[in-house]
Amino acid sequence: MASPIQDVTALLQAWATTFKLVYADGIYDKAKRFGRTTRMWANTKRQLSGNKIQYEVKRFHNRGAQATRDLMALQPPHKPGAYDRFNVQFDHTSPAANDFTMFQAAVTTTYWDMKKRADEAFKGNYDFLQRDIDELVADVGETVAKFPHLPTDGLLATIATGGVRNDDAFIFGDTTSYTSGSSTCAIQVDAVSIAVIGQGANIEIRSSGGVLIVNNVLVTRVEPYEKVIHVKITSTSVDSAGNPVTTFNGIAATNKIYTNGSYNVGVAGSLAAFFNPSATYYRDENGTAISRTGHAHKQLMPRRVSAGTANTDLTELHLRAVGETLAWTEADGNAKVTRMTIMARDGYNQLVRLQRDERMRMIPALESQVGRELNLAYGFNGYVFHDPTLGTVAAVVDDFAEYGKIRFLDQSDWEMVQPTSQSSFEFIPSTIAGIWYAMGEADGSGTQSLRYSARGLTTAAFVCTWPENQVELVNLNTAA
Repeated sequence: MASPIQDVTALLQAWATTFKLVYADGIYDKAKRFGRTTRMWANTKRQLSGNKIQYEVKRFHNRGAQATRDLMALQPPHKPGAYDRFNVQFDHTSPAANDFTMFQAAVTTTYWDMKKRADEAFKGNYDFLQRDIDELVADVGETVAKFPHLPTDGLLATIATGGVRNDDAFIFGDTTSYTSGSSTCAIQVDAVSIAVIGQGANIEIRSSGGVLIVNNVLVTRVEPYEKVIHVKITSTSVDSAGNPVTTFNGIAATNKIYTNGSYNVGVAGSLAAFFNPSATYYRDENGTAISRTGHAHKQLMPRRVSAGTANTDLTELHLRAVGETLAWTEADGNAKVTRMTIMARDGYNQLVRLQRDERMRMIPALESQVGRELNLAYGFNGYVFHDPTLGTVAAVVDDFAEYGKIRFLDQSDWEMVQPTSQSSFEFIPSTIAGIWYAMGEADGSGTQSLRYSARGLTTAAFVCTWPENQVELVNLNTAA
């Protein structure tokens, strides 16, 4: 007769087998549904040549045509087009030389949860296995969805004036003044990146000059509309000198918030890095970062259009400027409906106001023929509008997108690449069922507890194969 522990081990084995057979290969497809921007990119498995993939970008068209009234004129000399090449590199030993991103997730269960799954008296109508896997997919999905919108320097937000209050109400205006000595508080931040801060996230707070004030701060709740996070000091919170921190007395307006351990650590494949000419985004065949500001590789830099000085309201002329830029690049803005306009709430508000003031028609994607086709192909649920120079465009409001900017991206030019050697999601090998390990007791004694954990990861690179066909409209009003 099997012992209770053996019963639990058998259930852990069944969990691992079910995940491997049913869920593992499709986890990226499920994960991409969590974010609107990531839906536009094809998930492609590429054959690595060693540890690199090479792409080729056409720098100049073939030129050899001329217009003349001299019908006996000499034929013009043919000038073959020039090409540029870049590499996407997989390097697990050096973060600075690596273009692939690792997305990690873990699932935990207990001895008693496993016992309940085998006991009809506890089962009810809910599939505990599906619950575990749904949570794991959601965790990976949210991370993948946020990734394109992460900043190049790791900065998530800046504390606003009067932005530190007691954590004693859900509405920020109802909270009371911060009480000295408190280990919890509510913090109101700027609008730039509030959406990329998630509940349960681990953050650190630094001075405007970058000095660590407190790390390992737990985000217990996010109120995105008010741009407020509720936070809590943890037992491992320390300052720049390594001294334990037990209160939020040291934080104030203009302090900066980063993902814990990510101060000045940017991500190479995000949109912020893509549109930043000084950020590393492409590499040459030797793995060296390509400078996009010099003569040789300017074609690897996307277009940028400024709306004017900071906090300028969107006008029809700005859309026209973007449309003219893209029409020059493509030669035909109406060739294919593959362009998506990615924006946060502030950009959407301005677009709606522009629609009202200029009588520009925006149609819900599900109601138009073009929108239905987009929805079928990409799961798109935003709006479609038509501009004389932009053509037909899908207006996508992504909650993770950066404020003050609207990005015009062509779906046909983007790929999310995975190495062929990796399945969609892999668990780190362990002792039970190949993936589970028994966790130790919280007292640090090393004694095996009644909790089990499985940790997994997946990797991907985000690649734009035609940078000049993408446009970023900047300096828009973030308060709109």
